Amino acid sequence: MKLFKFVYNRVNEVLTLSGRIYSLAIFLVACIILHLDRFVLGRFAILGGHDALDLTYPYGLEMFERISRFQLPLWLPDFFGGVPFNWMDVNWLSLSMLLTGIFPKNYGWGLYTCVEFLIASIGTYYFMLHFFKVKNGTAILTGLLWGTAVFDQTFIEIGDKASIPLILYGCDYILSNRSTKIFLLVLASLFLCATNLTFAKGAPFIGFFHLSFILCLSQDFKDFKKKILPSSFFWSLVVLINLPSIVSLLKSINYGSRSNLNWLPEQMNYFYFIIKQSRFLILNPLDSIAGATGIIGLLVFIYSLTFYRNWERSQLRLSLFLLIALVYCYFVDSAYWYMKLRLDYNFMNGFRLSRILLP
Repeated sequence: MKLFKFVYNRVNEVLTLSGRIYSLAIFLVACIILHLDRFVLGRFAILGGHDALDLTYPYGLEMFERISRFQLPLWLPDFFGGVPFNWMDVNWLSLSMLLTGIFPKNYGWGLYTCVEFLIASIGTYYFMLHFFKVKNGTAILTGLLWGTAVFDQTFIEIGDKASIPLILYGCDYILSNRSTKIFLLVLASLFLCATNLTFAKGAPFIGFFHLSFILCLSQDFKDFKKKILPSSFFWSLVVLINLPSIVSLLKSINYGSRSNLNWLPEQMNYFYFIIKQSRFLILNPLDSIAGATGIIGLLVFIYSLTFYRNWERSQLRLSLFLLIALVYCYFVDSAYWYMKLRLDYNFMNGFRLSRILLP
C-alpha cells in the first residue's frame, strides 16, 4: 500500500510539473487506443449498441441528407410506415448529425465517439480540479473513467452524459477567468456542449440539476445571481439550437417516440412507498447510490471520504447536490403520482432523468 502511494505521488508530481498539456495528451492517446478497431477495421468493426446503428443512426443520416439538399425533414416515409422527424428527438443542428453525416458511415460514427470521449474525459478532468481540488493524477483517472463509461453507450445518451461535467465547469470557470484567449476557449467549449444535447431526452433535466448545482455552490443570493448569468446564457443557446425540435415536438406532441407509454406502477400510499424505497436503499446502499449518481460518482465519493475532515464548504454543498440526485431517483422518479403527472402531460413522457444524472 505504501509503495503504491509513493509511486502515485511521484507520478502526480511529474504530471503537475510537466504541465496539464501532458495530462490532455493522455486522454488523446487513450482515445486513439479505444478507437483503433473502428478506424483499422472500417466497416468490419463492431459498432453496435442499444438503438444506435440499427435505428438512431440511419434515422439521423436520412435527416442529414434531406437538409443537405435544402429539404425540410418534416416526414420520413421509410421508417415504420412513416414518422415525423422528431420521433427520435434528433435535432437538425446537433453535433452527432454534423459528424455522422459529413464523414463516411463507419468513420463518421468513430469520429463522433472520439469527440464525445474527449469532451467527457477532459470536461471531467477540469471539473475535478476546479471543484474538488484533487491531485492531477486523481483528475486524470476520473476523466478516463467517465470517458470510457459514456463514449460507447446508446447514441442519444452519449452527448448528454459526456457534456455534463464540461457544462458545469465552463459556466463556473468563465466567471473567474481574466484571459481573453481562455475566455474564448471556454466559450467555444460551451457552444460545443450546446450542440451536443438532445432537448427532449436530456436538456430540461440537466438544466434542472445545473440549477440545483448552482444553488449548492452559491454563498449567498448575490453570488447566486452572479453564477446564474453565464448558465442562463448557455441554456438560452441550447433552446435556440434545438428550436427546430422544440417547434416540431409542440406541433406533433402525440406522435413522439414516447407518447404511447401509458404504463403506471402499482398505486400505493406515498408513505408506504417511501418505506419500501428506504428499505431497498438501506439493504443495498452501494447499488442504490451507484444507480442514482453513477458508478464514477460513487467511487469519487468513497475516495473523498478519506479526507472528509479537510472538506471545504463548496465540497459539502457538492455532496448535498449528489444527495438531491439520490432523493429524486428513489423517492420521486418512480413514484405513482409523478409518473401519472408525466402521462397527463404528453411532452414529459420522453424525459428519463434517471438515465442521465450527473456522474
